[in-house]
Amino acid sequence: MVALCDLLAMCFSKPVTASFSLTGFRARSEHNWDGWGVAWYPDRAVQVIKEPVSACESRLFSALLGDVEVRSEIFIAHVRRASNPRLAPPSYRNTHPFWRELNGKAYVFAHNGSLKPGVGSLGFKARFPLGRFRPVGGTGSEYVFCHMLACIEENVEEWGADEFRWLSEKLAEVNEYFTFNCAMSDGEHLFIYHDSGGHNGMAFTFRRAPFPTIRLRDMDEEVVLQEVKEDGLQGFVVTTLSKQYVGRPVYLTNEKWTPVKPGELMVIKKGRLIYSNRGRTV
Repeated sequence: MVALCDLLAMCFSKPVTASFSLTGFRARSEHNWDGWGVAWYPDRAVQVIKEPVSACESRLFSALLGDVEVRSEIFIAHVRRASNPRLAPPSYRNTHPFWRELNGKAYVFAHNGSLKPGVGSLGFKARFPLGRFRPVGGTGSEYVFCHMLACIEENVEEWGADEFRWLSEKLAEVNEYFTFNCAMSDGEHLFIYHDSGGHNGMAFTFRRAPFPTIRLRDMDEEVVLQEVKEDGLQGFVVTTLSKQYVGRPVYLTNEKWTPVKPGELMVIKKGRLIYSNRGRTV
């Protein structure tokens, strides 16, 4: 069974272009044709471009790939297949990533998953009420984002180890009712959470100079990263593991990819892993 939606997230020590990784990620829209979106931080503000169409058919996506001025330390991308087209049909408002301002920071969120069987929408909303942030569209993903922002506003003045532990517990709480892979950022940190049941799979690759020659999977395209990346540059690329066929995870490149552990929260800043609730070090 083909999983619904896929995520891609990047966090590097210096601004980079994402064209190479986004080119490989674009192929995921073959099975996730209801929308695509990319968010990045040119400065403290966020830029979000998205459309309720397949990325493979989007001229705007093609233009984005060719724009060398699109550079950022953090990128979050998403391709969508609507899990409930009646309640949340393909539309701009239902396309990820979503973003809101909180305490002078632009928070961005993209999600892969859905309500677990037997969990009703009304019961879920009663368990996880909203604060001042309200969804514009009809997706459960945007609803969860708005709930999370209200909790962050109440519990976090500044991100640190205690706040990361709190966030991991909050995400696990939501995960009891929702299959839940997500990528979130405030423009400084990249937060990655993998579903406790291993939904859809999730993995990362860590890039650090000297960079190897990298080839996109199943595509006649390769790049010698050493020629186009700055010395001293390092960072993470994280993606869900789309399955075109049962039991066959689809990786973006021929690099070494390391699984994110079920229930793991990874916090990445300036291309360094600064927190993992599973004790991971890289």
